[in-house]
Amino acid sequence: MKTKVSKTLDSLFARTTFDLLKSDIRHSYKDHLAAELLRNDTTMAYNILSLMLHRDEIFWMTTHIILQAERNPCAERLPIDMYLLGYRKYLQEKFAPYGNLSTIHLLLDICVDTESATSRTFARFGISHNSIEKVISGISNNI
Repeated sequence: MKTKVSKTLDSLFARTTFDLLKSDIRHSYKDHLAAELLRNDTTMAYNILSLMLHRDEIFWMTTHIILQAERNPCAERLPIDMYLLGYRKYLQEKFAPYGNLSTIHLLLDICVDTESATSRTFARFGISHNSIEKVISGISNNI
């Protein structure tokens, strides 16, 4: 069975691909994807983070992630469209047991990538895979 990808997540991937191609950016694709995720306050991932942080902190994190990615550029081996298609497929396989793939799953996966500027920035604010899962669990228990 194929994992269903949310329309929000698909549009996030498409918007990031377009922006990176337009700007001719060849580094830190995952960090740019994370920044786009944090800019969109209508996603489930943003809503989870907003339970943990103030809106201004999320804005600051977004800016900091991009600045860090630009200061330490590491050229990606694949073109942006191929990289993001491969990353989307990887997420679909990783989260296949859930049946659906959403911005929450992207957020959780980015948190465990210790090489990214995003996970390092998150760590400064106490945001981790475990802390996000605790918030999700708390919400689930209250429904």
